[in-house]
Amino acid sequence: MSELPEDLRAILVCPRCRGPLQDEPSALRCDACRVRYPVRGGIPILLADAGIPIDSTTRDKS
Repeated sequence: MSELPEDLRAILVCPRCRGPLQDEPSALRCDACRVRYPVRGGIPILLADAGIPIDSTTRDKS
């Protein structure tokens, strides 16, 4: 789970599609866009250009 407070997590959306974000260790994931956004020092880096593409072979199925 990311290091973000639950009240903040509840209002965050993907900067590309405005879809929901899923928790991962040190990241937030958008399944619709297939990208991960890093969380560094408790700060989500939710810039469209900061999204890291999800490789289909390493995708978390949870």
